Amino acid sequence: MFTGDDGVSAKIDAAVKRITGTDGTIPNRTEGLAKTIKTLEAQHARTSLSIDTMMEGIRAQFVALDALVARMQGTSDYLTQQFNALNNSRNHRPGNRGDVRIARKVDQPAV
Repeated sequence: MFTGDDGVSAKIDAAVKRITGTDGTIPNRTEGLAKTIKTLEAQHARTSLSIDTMMEGIRAQFVALDALVARMQGTSDYLTQQFNALNNSRNHRPGNRGDVRIARKVDQPAV
């Protein structure tokens, strides 16, 4: 029962060889996992490179947008200054009542 070609020890030996042998379950699984690891490492490297490239593009867009906003702020400041100067010149004319214009009929006397 325990010895011989049909014995328990022979069956255990055959099972162990199927699991641990060159073409066994463990070596096949180990090889498969090693391939999966290599594939994932390559995918990680490609993804990392893609992210780095995308970040460079986004940074360049941000710098360009920041410069544009600064120029627009400068233009806004200039226009505000010009409008204020225009308003001030209108307000300081002799006889000018400011920005508010009063409409009156020709028949009505001036106030």
